[in-house]
Amino acid sequence: MTESVLDITANALEKAGVHPHRLIVRQHGHVVGRRRWAPWSSEVASLVYSCSKTFTSAAVGIAVDRGAFGYDDTLAELLPASCTEQTGPVARSITVRDVLAMASGHSPEQLSQPPLALSRIPNAQTAKLWLGTEPAGRPGVDFAYNNLGTWMLSRIVRRHTGVDIDTIITREVLEPLGCGPHSWVRDADGIPLGFSGLHIDAEDIGRFAQLLLDNGIHDGRRLLPREWVEQHRVKHVESDGLTGPEWGLGYGWQTWISSHGYRLDGAFGQFALIIPEVDAVVVTTNEVGEGPGDKQTVLQIIWDHLLPALSEGITPEPEEVVRTVPTVSGTFDSARSIQGIVDDTHIIVAPCADGWAMSWRSTQSHDETVETSLDVAIGHNRWLTSHCRVGDGSLDIAASGGWQANTFVAKLNIISSPHGLTIQIAPNATTIRWNCDPLDPRGLFGLIHPEPRQ
Repeated sequence: MTESVLDITANALEKAGVHPHRLIVRQHGHVVGRRRWAPWSSEVASLVYSCSKTFTSAAVGIAVDRGAFGYDDTLAELLPASCTEQTGPVARSITVRDVLAMASGHSPEQLSQPPLALSRIPNAQTAKLWLGTEPAGRPGVDFAYNNLGTWMLSRIVRRHTGVDIDTIITREVLEPLGCGPHSWVRDADGIPLGFSGLHIDAEDIGRFAQLLLDNGIHDGRRLLPREWVEQHRVKHVESDGLTGPEWGLGYGWQTWISSHGYRLDGAFGQFALIIPEVDAVVVTTNEVGEGPGDKQTVLQIIWDHLLPALSEGITPEPEEVVRTVPTVSGTFDSARSIQGIVDDTHIIVAPCADGWAMSWRSTQSHDETVETSLDVAIGHNRWLTSHCRVGDGSLDIAASGGWQANTFVAKLNIISSPHGLTIQIAPNATTIRWNCDPLDPRGLFGLIHPEPRQ
């Protein structure tokens, strides 16, 4: 039997070591192929990192279309309470249009150092610090990737519409598209982060990307404003290309221009590619490093394998084909328990009927000292999934483990995110190693998300 282009692409992603989780291909308005790597599941919305930004941008476009504010309004005018005596003339000139294009004028150096380096959950004081930092560059001209700028847009929408970006996107876009549950991590004031934090299923990212490809129209009804649709997908500024060649082709309104079309783009390889030349959308979620060229690998595989096939027209195979991430090899011992301590984390593993029960107790002291606990089921030769409530939020974890000589080894895939980690507990040492360290310095507990909303 001839191997399908979907399987060729899936094999290439696996071989490249990008830890693929989902691959969804749409053409001419329909899904033509699905690949999924269990234990990642359509039943668990997953963190898409900076793909969130495009949803925020769309909410801004809707707010502007409804007359709440304008693209040429300044942030200083829209957030007067965030202006202080440190707010200089250049900062006062920054417009909504500038921030949408990642061109607030703040330099990369300013954004990587205090007070603008994002090291904790932002709040109203952060907005004052942002507007109180006089840009070293030219607003509207000089590109620098600016998470807090997108967060400022989220706060503007909340202040001038009376509702937040999550409510707008849910009501105006996701519900009409028939999307499932999702959630959005919020700042210290309860406002969606905007720049990240959206947990949404890959199928629903595909539906949103299809809406973008279809010029904001779904079933004959316009869901996204014409002006925003026309402007979000064109180059407004030159970009730096630091992540790879595909990051040097220019930036739209919270989108990246690609060598083929443009894209939603999140850390560790979360992509929604809008490719008008072949009337297609490709969604691929992965766990790949953030070093130069790492994410470029994913895009190059799509261009090399899928794009030529899409040019010719793929024979539809819409039924999902599931592959499984390898489980941990090792033995099961019904009488053997173990525990270990690493940093401020105490882990206890005890056998049970289905494998092992793991108790994870940790003291978090990033902003304040907080005692946090998790109870996780670990499968033997299979993945067991646990929905772990943590305060008002939760984590979804699939785990597999086994004894390897005197060491207990467990892999925990946090399937509500792209991330996975490996725990090794030996009599004299315990280690926790991430495939790719999460961006949030709180590690595992920085991945807690609100309970999904319908």
